[in-house]
Amino acid sequence: MKKFSALKRELKKDALYRFVPFTQNSLKSLINSTLYFSDPHYQNDPIDSNYILDISTVPDDYLGYDFRKYHKEEFVKFRIKFKIDYELEKNYGICCFSRNYNGILLWSHYTDGAKGFCFIFDQNELFNDLNKQNESMVIKDVTYNVIPKIQPEFVDKDFTIDYKQIVFNKNRQWKYESEIRIMCKLIDDYKIKDKRVYNYSPNCLKGIIVGERMAKDEIDTIKKILGIPQLSHISLFQKKRKEKRIILTVIYSIYLINKLLKI
Repeated sequence: MKKFSALKRELKKDALYRFVPFTQNSLKSLINSTLYFSDPHYQNDPIDSNYILDISTVPDDYLGYDFRKYHKEEFVKFRIKFKIDYELEKNYGICCFSRNYNGILLWSHYTDGAKGFCFIFDQNELFNDLNKQNESMVIKDVTYNVIPKIQPEFVDKDFTIDYKQIVFNKNRQWKYESEIRIMCKLIDDYKIKDKRVYNYSPNCLKGIIVGERMAKDEIDTIKKILGIPQLSHISLFQKKRKEKRIILTVIYSIYLINKLLKI
């Protein structure tokens, strides 16, 4: 059992923090050691995964005839953008984390006003676990920049784009999140909305932080869950205010209890 400061030192820059509200789905994720990979367009930012489409590389006969003679460019943009967005929605999934455990806006936005909790993962262990299940997994820090310009590369009448340019880019106003994402191209069995779930080894999860406004009975629920043998290594911390500082205090650990009782 480690204090939070010791856990941070051990993980160094490899800690990933995932903020969630106290819901049935969040508890299932904790109990079953699973992560949901959502549609990149279905995020809290309404312009997430937005882009500017450059059609200067589109062949004149893309539609089977010289479209530039008969259509405005917006018509062709619509056709290509529809294919890109459909591919992104149906065939790609993302899971979002942060490198910042202490951001007040993160706790406010993603944990129902500090009434939820935060997973602490080891980045390398988690990614390696996920990559064994799907080799298309990519992990990358989000770039906070202007909307990216996407230029399709055409082979005959088909095209490819680099979807990472879209998924790993957000508006500068979200920079405070220090977000890191894991993206994958979904395997067929995972493309159904309710099945976009990947398992990870419980050992990838190193700790849980509960919000300062979480109710006592909900904290007790998490304590009971951490009593499950495969989760007994996990320490539970609570975020509290002390004067002008935020501190994280260990409030529960099966490992520590067993050590004190010399079990």
